[in-house]
Amino acid sequence: MDAAEQQIQALREDLNQRFDQLVEMIRVFLLLPMTKIHQRGKNMFLSHRRRIGHLEAKTRQRHVQHTLRRPTYAEASEGEDCSHVC
Repeated sequence: MDAAEQQIQALREDLNQRFDQLVEMIRVFLLLPMTKIHQRGKNMFLSHRRRIGHLEAKTRQRHVQHTLRRPTYAEASEGEDCSHVC
């Protein structure tokens, strides 16, 4: 065998080895248990819900703080003129 044939044979073996590795990677990926995939999705969903819950809590807290800062007005009793803020 001359040098060119040896090079071609070495490249063919390398290509076959890489192809086998690729086939194995695809096989492993396709055989991942669906529960793992579902668990990842569930974890992402729960993480998202926690962030939303945190934002909702902050919004409620700001609303309460804003409500507490509003001025309050006393009700006018009968006969009292309440044309001004009491």
